[in-house]
Amino acid sequence: MVYEHADRLAGKGHQATLLHPHMADQTVTGADPHPWYRFRNRDVRSIVVPVLAEKSIPGHFDVVVATSWQVISAVHGLPARFGRKVYFLQDHESYLLGDPSIREAMARTFIVPWPLIVNSEPVQQLVATVAGRDCHRIPCAIDTAAFRLDIPTDSTERQLIGFPARPEQAKRTEDAVTAVDLVRSRLDPGQQLDVWCFGSYPHAGLPGWITHYSAPDDRELRHLYNRTAVFIVPSLHEGFGLPGAEAMACGAALVSTRNGGVDAYATHGESALLCLVKNPEALAAATIKLLTDPALRHRLARAGASRAASQRPADATEAFEAVLRQAAQPYRHPRSVARRFR
Repeated sequence: MVYEHADRLAGKGHQATLLHPHMADQTVTGADPHPWYRFRNRDVRSIVVPVLAEKSIPGHFDVVVATSWQVISAVHGLPARFGRKVYFLQDHESYLLGDPSIREAMARTFIVPWPLIVNSEPVQQLVATVAGRDCHRIPCAIDTAAFRLDIPTDSTERQLIGFPARPEQAKRTEDAVTAVDLVRSRLDPGQQLDVWCFGSYPHAGLPGWITHYSAPDDRELRHLYNRTAVFIVPSLHEGFGLPGAEAMACGAALVSTRNGGVDAYATHGESALLCLVKNPEALAAATIKLLTDPALRHRLARAGASRAASQRPADATEAFEAVLRQAAQPYRHPRSVARRFR
């Protein structure tokens, strides 16, 4: 979503620079660490810098946006030439699953004296509960130019079961593997579907019958989603959950846990089948139900594609831009809040 907002802001005439702090596994400073994203606008710079500090960051800006809780301290220390500061908080799983030290560190970032943007109701509620403050809630929206229905939902070309594969504890990838293994053991041999998953990093330990795609670009993902009959999202918590919404936009029937974020784009029995978290048996049962009841699968898939396409990305970026423009105007921070953060 950070890349999408930057890309569309550039399309509206802004100059956007994406800065990534150098990580241990990166060998080239300056190279874009996410080459799988293809920018539509040339006015976006996406680079790796040695550290997020004044000496390493080129240029002057109107607004600087912190896009994770881990960089708040670095952004707080940037001088005035970097412009007004905004916090775009997306990761609430770290707070829900973190140890006391992580929760305390994240809670401190919730009270930064800057405008705070979140992309879902669960994150908004978390900030309100922990810090008692309001946020600008700007829901995610799927770019239907990138993710769209190319193959009819009832096409025989849909011969895949897919899921996202991530190493984080909250993503519960092992639940998806267990669920699909159960599906394979219970379906008639003639009904067997091929299984695929994807992630930004190679995922070790997957069974040989699962095909893993490492960092596919949008075009490859759209092709996979369009050949998928059922897409499974097994997460424990999600702020939104882009893979599920992308799969729906491409006509895959969604089976998801009730992870919080899914409620922003799917309704049980209308556009998806939703299950309790940490329950591979329920995920398997829902998947089998869709595979053995084509009429139900087609109905949910069509409704899901329609719902995913109903929210316009341009509207989300316009709302994001409005917050940035407002932040760029002169204002004074309450001293009590600033002291609490420092």
